[in-house]
Amino acid sequence: MNLKSLLLTVCCLLGYLFSMHAEQVTLVSAGSQWKYFKGTQSPSIHPVFWRQISFDDSSWNKGTAPFYYGGNITVGTKLSDMKGNYSTLYMRKSFVLEDGDYDSLTAEVLCDDGFALWINGIEVKRENLPTGNLNYDTLAPELVTVAEWKTFDLSEFCDVLKPSQENVVAVLGANLSLGN
Repeated sequence: MNLKSLLLTVCCLLGYLFSMHAEQVTLVSAGSQWKYFKGTQSPSIHPVFWRQISFDDSSWNKGTAPFYYGGNITVGTKLSDMKGNYSTLYMRKSFVLEDGDYDSLTAEVLCDDGFALWINGIEVKRENLPTGNLNYDTLAPELVTVAEWKTFDLSEFCDVLKPSQENVVAVLGANLSLGN
């Protein structure tokens, strides 16, 4: 059996989902194009629809990761209207996974202030966000003064991935406040 590992780069307000094991497979590369929706209102009628594979995101903006509005970043998509107007950003990225046996999945994430990550509609990680439903006005409860790379083992979610089919990574990034 050929066990492969997954590398899923979620470089936006975040960093990467990846694994260092056996053969490494890149699913979404750094600097890739994402669909995104500014959190001025809910992106779907029900709070969970936007993160499902079948959700129609054709009206969403397209941008290159990372997404930011301040600092000395010179690559990616600048959200010059974010500060004071919206505290969340919804992001989606589709990919097709090649056939294979996958045994590990980890996330390496850089985020200021909080995020939640779904694969094919299943929440796989939440960091510095409240429990329960997340909405466009959700705020991170704690300030992250210095964003640092963090690695999370998501291997228990390998079975959520669908080989030879469309898969969707959905991310909600949230700041501490509208002005943060």
